[in-house]
Formats: sequence, structure tokens, C-alpha cells
Amino acid sequence: MIGKTFNYTTSKVNLLFDFQDSTFCRFDNPPDCFLWEIVQKEGSTILYLQSITSEMHGYFITSKTNETITGYSLKNPTYTFVMNERPEKWNRKLLQGKWINENFLDYNDNVQDLEKHPMSLLPGPKGLKVIWPPLLTFKKDTIYSDVYFETVKSPFNISGSNEYITLELWNEYGFIDKVWEITTLNDSVLIVNQTSEEEMGSSTKNNVRFVKQK
Repeated sequence: MIGKTFNYTTSKVNLLFDFQDSTFCRFDNPPDCFLWEIVQKEGSTILYLQSITSEMHGYFITSKTNETITGYSLKNPTYTFVMNERPEKWNRKLLQGKWINENFLDYNDNVQDLEKHPMSLLPGPKGLKVIWPPLLTFKKDTIYSDVYFETVKSPFNISGSNEYITLELWNEYGFIDKVWEITTLNDSVLIVNQTSEEEMGSSTKNNVRFVKQK
């Protein structure tokens, strides 16, 4: 299960779970990560999943293959579930490198002149100048982002299906990006839906487009 993404389906819900060493991430609203473990007990396999209320709920595993897991709740045997593994959708290696948000590009995807961009009017502390062009850099397991006068960074993780990036990255609006859903990824373009943690809860900005810098 480790390093894999599953569709978790019951009669009432259809969720996405991504399993890491000791945590699994749920990519619903708001996205978050929780504890999990598998325990062998009296010849049975029990999967424990932490809920949003921090309780650990147990589920008997009735069958398990490379792609599918089925089971039912310890407390309520009529509550059954199926988890189907999601295949890899994108090539994660293509993320590595430098990207630039289309907000800083012209119609031909060339970098705009700073003097013609509103960011040129921002007063910098202690004479600092705006970092131009602002780059987003994926380097191994860390993401770096130029935000006005400084570069911020965060470790990141990619889901087993290569569809979701989990991170803790400050953005230009002063909020923290938590999850990016990749909707397009090739050797020249990256498009993501960015979910951030804000004062009034979470918010998602869709179809944020980046162009790779050669």
C-alpha cells in the first residue's frame, strides 16, 4: 500500500487516499493527512485509519490483490468498502527544473519586461529589488518559489498516481499552499489546481499554468 493512491469507495462516499510510511492523505475538501497502520490479529488483517476527529477506526480486510482491497468496519459489519489502486497518470521526472507562472509571460510565453509589470512598483525593503522573473523550481524533493523579494521553499511529496503534490509553501497572497492537483504535465507546460489554507478555511485556484524554462 505504501506509495500507492487508491479510490476508496463505499455506498456513500468516493474518496482518494494516498498511503505513505505512516500517514495517508485524503484529497477531498479540505485535503489533509492522517495516521494509518495494518495489524495482524488472530489470523485476521485489520486496517486502522485515523478519522478527521482523530479517532482510529478498524476495518477487517477480506481480500487483497495488487490492485484491489476490500473489507468492512469492525464496529459495523454492514459498512463495507473497496479500494482500487489508481494508475500513474504523469511522469513525475518532468517536474524537475525551473517553471514560470504565465502571469509573468506575454502572449508568446516570453518573460515580460519588469518595467511593464505592476510588480515593478512594489517598494522593496532595504533597497531590495523584486526577483525577476519569479521562478518556481523543483529540485529533488524540495520546491523553491520566488515571492516578491525572497525565495521560499518547502519539501514536497507526489502521490503514488503522480496526480497530487502535497507541500507547505507560502504563496504571493500570504497563505500556505497545501495540495496541488496536476491536470497537465509535459516537458513544457504544467497546469495545477492549487488548494491553500487561508484565514476562513481552504480555497482552490484552478488551472494555474506554468511554462518550463529551458
